[in-house]
Formats: sequence, C-alpha cells, structure tokens
Amino acid sequence: MGEIATLRRLDLSFSGLSGMIPPKLGQRAELRVVKLANNRLTGCLPAGLRPTVEGDLGKLRLPWCAAA
Repeated sequence: MGEIATLRRLDLSFSGLSGMIPPKLGQRAELRVVKLANNRLTGCLPAGLRPTVEGDLGKLRLPWCAAA
C-alpha cells in the first residue's frame, strides 16, 4: 500500500480474505470508498477509516480500533 500514490477506492469484497485489516489502511487520507464485505476478516477496523464516505464497513460487524 505504501507505493500507491493516490488510492481513492478499494473494493476487495468477495475476495476470500481472512485475518486482520492492516492499520496502515486507516492512514490513507485520500481513501473515500472501502468495501471489504463477504470476507473472513477479524480484529478491529482502523480508526482512520471512519471518515470514508461510502463503503460497507458496518456489514463486517467488527469494532473500531482505539485511536492511536
């Protein structure tokens, strides 16, 4: 993720992902759309993802991580 200069939309729904969402994903200020539903994700949602305008994070039923 560190090499992508401008990432505004990320749709990885139905991708067979499992495990935790990397905290660095929440550090992408330009990210506005995040779709991660229908995977096997665990842990918590990075606090920096809160301002995303559109997405399906509520469907994940994961708690928000504590802000750093």
